[in-house]
Amino acid sequence: MYASRQYFMDGTCGVRVEHPEHVKVFSMSPFDLQVLAAELDEYSKPTVAREATCHACYRRAPQQELMSCRRCLQLYYCNKV
Repeated sequence: MYASRQYFMDGTCGVRVEHPEHVKVFSMSPFDLQVLAAELDEYSKPTVAREATCHACYRRAPQQELMSCRRCLQLYYCNKV
């Protein structure tokens, strides 16, 4: 987390990984990662408005009418699909 440039004793420059268990690698471009984040935001739990979108049929409905995913607890589904 918070990668920074390091100069090593052999004169090379790079990033030192102190805790590799905290590193996550995404095999996509930064643009695709932004698109994915926007999609997740669209279908995730609402923060201000109490309206959500069904992840299967894209129907917008009040949060109380949709069921949240039991695995991730972030996405919503209606009972129509």
